[in-house]
Amino acid sequence: MDFRALVVDLDGTLMGPDSAISRRNRQAIQRARQAGLEVIVATGRTPSESTHAVEAIQHNDLIIGAGGALLSNGEGQTLERFVLSPAEVRCISEPLIQACHKVLILKDKAAVGYDYLAVGEAPLDPVTEWWFDHLPTTCEHVTSLDDDPHQGDSIRVGAISANTNLVGVVDGLRRHYSDEFEILFWSAVTPEVDQKGLGEGQGSTQLLEVFSKGVTKWRMLEHVMLRRSWNRSQIAAIGDGLNDIELLKNAGLGVAMGNAEQHVQAASDYVTASCDADGVAQAIDLILEEKLTSPSA
Repeated sequence: MDFRALVVDLDGTLMGPDSAISRRNRQAIQRARQAGLEVIVATGRTPSESTHAVEAIQHNDLIIGAGGALLSNGEGQTLERFVLSPAEVRCISEPLIQACHKVLILKDKAAVGYDYLAVGEAPLDPVTEWWFDHLPTTCEHVTSLDDDPHQGDSIRVGAISANTNLVGVVDGLRRHYSDEFEILFWSAVTPEVDQKGLGEGQGSTQLLEVFSKGVTKWRMLEHVMLRRSWNRSQIAAIGDGLNDIELLKNAGLGVAMGNAEQHVQAASDYVTASCDADGVAQAIDLILEEKLTSPSA
């Protein structure tokens, strides 16, 4: 086996629809390690938001977090990061604030001690409140961007809405700044939230995430490859989402989940089973049996 690393996404990949990691997937991750593969988690979540997942697979190694904007080690230290300047944060945030959205600025927690800075007078979206209540994240609140005490440590600017009123703001950001930022906007299946903040059923929520230009999981992985003296043919990657496409296209072996959308599957070399059918375990077994190899090797 020529692979040196296995890069695995979390939501919709290693984790099932209930955000749990199955026993079969956990065991497969352990087999991959025993076979000599370095397992790297690559997720849109922050390290704090990934805590329950990394504990479930006993992961004490590298985490590519925030869609590729952060690289952390097992001790929670930031090894690499891509930040937005204060001026960039302002030009992204002001249209959102003017449209009465709460702006969520992701910070480098290792540097500032908390995960999010919520900016503006608008209330938090109920889904955001549910997310913060159910995960070990920390959030500070200010009414103005001028009150940001850590303006040099902003990783991502985002907003969340359970209706369609983000569309106009996003269209404007894309018209003016598509060449300057990475702008990700999609609908996600999230828990519907009742008035008491409890998840009941599922609904659709709009998610906006804006990063500095060029931020992807693959770009951050290139930093890891340089540290390890790996080439792309030695990387096997598994994912399902919009922020996995560059990773799946450029890795020596890109494996898309069966639940991934068609354009994600089209960027991969192989499509495994869905996340609710232990697709990660299936792919790992084929890799370890050398039935899945790198086309570029």
